[in-house]
Amino acid sequence: YGKMGKELEKSALLRGHEIILKINTENALSISPGKLNDADVAIEFSTPGTVIGNIKMCFDADIPVVVGTTGWYDEIA
Repeated sequence: YGKMGKELEKSALLRGHEIILKINTENALSISPGKLNDADVAIEFSTPGTVIGNIKMCFDADIPVVVGTTGWYDEIA
């Protein structure tokens, strides 16, 4: 939950959206797919080392995910 996440949150709240979960370094290991059940979509801006796990967690929760993280495209397969 860095600079981009904070900007996305501001923009979403101004438009009347609710943020139900923010994942950061303190809570990343304790998040389960079930915690995403109330989400309509996930917006993923993290790091190349964590993006794949985050995408898979969203897929496991059957939540569409928009990925803005760069630098991980060699892992796309």
